[in-house]
Amino acid sequence: MNKIKICFYAHTIDYAGTWRSHERIILNLDKNIFDPYIIYREEADNNRLPFIINNFDNNNLISFSAKNNKTGPEQGYSFIETNFYDVLGNHKFDIFHFARGGYYEWPFVKRFCPIQIETNIFGSRDNSEFLDCSISISETINRLRGGSDIMIYNPIPNENPNAIDLKKIYNIPENYFVFGRIGRKDNFHPIALNALRLLKNKNINFKYIIIGACDSTISKINELGLNDDCIIVETTDNDDYIDNFHKTIDVFLHYRSDGETFGTAIAQSMMYGNPVVSHYAGYNAQSEIIADGGYVSNNEIDYCDEIIKLINDKNYYKFRSEKSKLRSIDFEEKTITKKIETLYINLYNNLKK
Repeated sequence: MNKIKICFYAHTIDYAGTWRSHERIILNLDKNIFDPYIIYREEADNNRLPFIINNFDNNNLISFSAKNNKTGPEQGYSFIETNFYDVLGNHKFDIFHFARGGYYEWPFVKRFCPIQIETNIFGSRDNSEFLDCSISISETINRLRGGSDIMIYNPIPNENPNAIDLKKIYNIPENYFVFGRIGRKDNFHPIALNALRLLKNKNINFKYIIIGACDSTISKINELGLNDDCIIVETTDNDDYIDNFHKTIDVFLHYRSDGETFGTAIAQSMMYGNPVVSHYAGYNAQSEIIADGGYVSNNEIDYCDEIIKLINDKNYYKFRSEKSKLRSIDFEEKTITKKIETLYINLYNNLKK
């Protein structure tokens, strides 16, 4: 049969979990069956575009222009000035796959492709005739949406066997416990830092590597006197460094004021067998993703107590680590991509009947 032509779109091609999940599907698709394309908006902050250019067939990379002026929600926040549909008109795609919040939103305000699919990341519901399939990225989002056509977790790469320990590079003594957090600069919550202040009062030596610390994070570190205990690293999409980071830490200390709808950084750290300590807030899909691979706390004392237990009880740490690694298998990128491929083929075959 002819290859199934699929076009992928997200608001930005960047380091965040939404795009990276799309990216992992695209790169793992069976190219004997599928012909994937990527379309991106020229005006967006596409800071990961150089990676795509170096790792993707540029003949299948499409750009369009859209100014920032938009309509209101009744028209799906459509761009008033854009050449999107003209650009798409030059291609005959079978499937258009869009990662979005789930509400009625441009470009799914009209029929421009035979099969229009969303990856739903925030649980809103679009009941329009222009959405053919909704994929929820967790059971949490599935419930919020009131049911989806299918739930498929975000894809996560396996542990990199070439990853290196960064302790020597950061001059971290061998007897120190190393914690880590990587994520967006926004959505700060002080619970992890407050817990570490309690931990420091117990004379426990540690370092906390934070990739993507916002101004509020820095201010809280200064306020709590944790300057010497924290290592601040700028936001990065360097895959090798991110692998090294996960290889280096002993425990992933998660914080986010609005919780997670999936938690790609959490899931990737679990690939390295790192237990995760988190907290209840917002969406709380972090609890679903972590499962027995860590602990979700109610407050900073609870959070700190779990850290102490992981430090002091080697058997307990081993149990959480093994469960973390085992749970991460559910998110492995090749396994997830196969599920996506099956969905594409079924939708395509149903359309051709």
